[in-house]
Amino acid sequence: MRQVSFAVKKDEARIISKIAARAVSLAAAHGIDYEFVDADMDITATHVNGCPLKLDDLLAADEFNFGHDVFGIRNCLDRETGKLTRCFLPRFHAKAKVAA
Repeated sequence: MRQVSFAVKKDEARIISKIAARAVSLAAAHGIDYEFVDADMDITATHVNGCPLKLDDLLAADEFNFGHDVFGIRNCLDRETGKLTRCFLPRFHAKAKVAA
């Protein structure tokens, strides 16, 4: 069984940390407990293991779309594989490039 990767570039890690901090703050505002380390790992695992994210766009998203993505990831991430389940696709996923 392949291990979940958390290998990101330093600039990606900085943005992911900001996304995680925002997710924790948003969760707390709605009475939901979401630890920073969990949010950071959820976003990183998703980004690295099959669903690359447009990190800058996600961080800048309005609250509704931001919440859709981060809490959708939280609820649909298979933590053993790093893959998203239940056909969930974040709005800020990086679309695959189609060969011409």
